[in-house]
Amino acid sequence: MYLAMLAGREGDHATAETLWMEGYRASSGGGDNTNTAGALIALGRLALRRGEPREAAARLAESIRLSRRVGSTFLLPGALDVLGATAYRLGRAVDAATLYGAAAAMRAASPIVRPVMYPDLHDATIRAIRGVLGDAAYEAAWRLGHSLWADEAADRALALAVALSEPPAAPAGSGGGEHIAPGGLTEREVGVLRLLAAGLRNREIASRLVLSERTVGHHVEHIYRKTGVHGRAEATTYALRHGLVSRAP
Repeated sequence: MYLAMLAGREGDHATAETLWMEGYRASSGGGDNTNTAGALIALGRLALRRGEPREAAARLAESIRLSRRVGSTFLLPGALDVLGATAYRLGRAVDAATLYGAAAAMRAASPIVRPVMYPDLHDATIRAIRGVLGDAAYEAAWRLGHSLWADEAADRALALAVALSEPPAAPAGSGGGEHIAPGGLTEREVGVLRLLAAGLRNREIASRLVLSERTVGHHVEHIYRKTGVHGRAEATTYALRHGLVSRAP
């Protein structure tokens, strides 16, 4: 799995994901629950980077289950940190802050120093949560998580990960079917398209969504390809025509 980590550090996330998946299959096939749980955290992080938070939540739920099965808390702080970022992306800022508090408590209780697994994601997401909740509400939620016993925190995190991995319920009167965005756009791509249609540039979208500018660029390319548009003006027209944004009054 060293090559997967190296590819990720060099910014080749597609290769990193392929290698992590190979490592996941090898370790899970060999009954190595610890390395399987670690690979799942990495795959969850990469799914989040691709703009697929529900896929990330599913990976993290499986990772937490494996750690609970072997009775180990070694990888749980990393899983909870990435789950915190996932929860924030899905609008669960208070839950995210609680997860960060629980992860911090697990690291503090460890007899060995455990650095944060993805410090850039960790720090950027906490700044974003503070901006949404305010410092007082963030600190209250963080302290709640920090006060939990490790087993309780893991159980709560698992329940949240499972809930976040499921598609949102269809609105009343929609016939109960799953809502599919026009053009087969993912939730993240719809979010990027809405901000693009609002006039934000890639750098501004990246800041708003706590993503890298490069990742936003990839999302924009996918949006153009899926919708068949060429440029921001056509993308804005597409978003208006399909009801993804409202016309200015």
